[in-house]
Order: sequence, then structure tokens, then C-alpha cells
Amino acid sequence: MSAPIAAQGKILNRLFERNEMNPAQLRSIKIESELTGQPVVNILVQRDIISDSEVAQIFAEHYGIRFLDL
Repeated sequence: MSAPIAAQGKILNRLFERNEMNPAQLRSIKIESELTGQPVVNILVQRDIISDSEVAQIFAEHYGIRFLDL
């Protein structure tokens, strides 16, 4: 599994853990991603399900780098 896909999985897991997304929403987002060619993460941000800052923080965590919210 490539790193961006693994990080995307972490984002989705976090959203499920916090009950911010359900399986039906995920299916809808995956379909939209396939139809538009947009990454799932971009669609999540566009729909205000997760913020850019949260995405950056999860990616930083995944890659083991320090996150600074400027």
C-alpha cells in the first residue's frame, strides 16, 4: 500500500471513530471520486467533513514529521 493511500485510510478511520462519517457517505464519496478523478481526501474537504488542517496533521503523523499549524 502506498503511503498516500495508507494516510487516506487513517483519515477515513479517524472519521469513522469520531462518528463523523457513515458507510453510506463513504460509498457516495468513493463514487464521486471515481467519476470525477478527484482524490477522496479532496472531496472530504470540499464537503466540510474534515478540514485542510486536520488532513495535514494526519499526513504529518503518518510520515513522522512535526506538524505546525500556522
